[in-house]
Amino acid sequence: MGIFGGDANHIMSKEKTSMKNKSLQPLLSAVLLLAVAIIPAFFAANSTVQLMTKITIMVLFAVSLNLQLGYADLPALGQVMYFGFGAYGLTLLTVRAGFGLLPSFFLVLLASMVMALFVGFICLRSGTLFGFVFLNNGIALLIYSFINKWMWIGADGGLLGTPRPSFAQTTVAFHVFAVLVVGFCIFLLYLVKESPFTSMLLGCRENDERLLFLGVNTRNVKLVAHVVSALFTVVAGMLFAMRNRGAYPTYLINLLSTEMMIACILGGKNYFLGPLLGAVIVTSITTGVSNYTIYYQLVLGIIIFAVVYFLPGGLMPGIISLRKRLASMGQKTQLEKGS
Repeated sequence: MGIFGGDANHIMSKEKTSMKNKSLQPLLSAVLLLAVAIIPAFFAANSTVQLMTKITIMVLFAVSLNLQLGYADLPALGQVMYFGFGAYGLTLLTVRAGFGLLPSFFLVLLASMVMALFVGFICLRSGTLFGFVFLNNGIALLIYSFINKWMWIGADGGLLGTPRPSFAQTTVAFHVFAVLVVGFCIFLLYLVKESPFTSMLLGCRENDERLLFLGVNTRNVKLVAHVVSALFTVVAGMLFAMRNRGAYPTYLINLLSTEMMIACILGGKNYFLGPLLGAVIVTSITTGVSNYTIYYQLVLGIIIFAVVYFLPGGLMPGIISLRKRLASMGQKTQLEKGS
């Protein structure tokens, strides 16, 4: 009896330790990612740090965009509109209106929430495909054309002078600031992903009619996803304007949305960290590799083809599968040694 009792206590103790380790895994992963993103900046050249900051901001763009693209299964080509809105909104309020950086930040968020509610409502009423592909994209093009011609906001030369926080004036200091802001935003998005809301969102993606039958207003669920995605995309746009000390019409070109959609698919749009991995790869190629060769688009195309062909679900499921295989091989080796 004592022996069995001891064994039972030992097993329960191991299970508790295992559960504790699993609960600590997300926290340890977050700390590791922050360390990897911040520490190298103190030893790198300014140009490398600027690239790292851009990658960090594009990670937020991709992860927020994926809430709409991956979880809600809604087209996200026009999301660049919110990226540009964040950049221009912050710059206009600080440079032209004379507001402080912090009040401007929250005013832009408030305005973008109203805008996203309005645009999302119209797009969903117009039909998912038409609304989020043509209508949303059309609004982005209209804003781009308007900004590109209006001299008061810089026209095609952009509006310069976007301020940074007083403690983040240097390249390295701003990079650390950007990493912390993006890290906090991704943590909030992770909480959204772990909430019952995401279960409803996935239900809308898998079987819209079933949820309607159960009394769930699927249109409202998708609208909330669009608004949340837009808000974090706006934050990415504001950070990008601070990084470049200005807002430019190119922030509203659909190439950015296209690149981030590629990042989501490349990394694995059904996985939370998939867009993060994809954004690192895509931005590194489009910004970093492009400095060394004019064939960077060919390099990106080859990578996309290889991933789509060999890993249709993206890189993340491939990495998870490889990790499980290695763990299984390790356990097998231990068992063989024990026998």
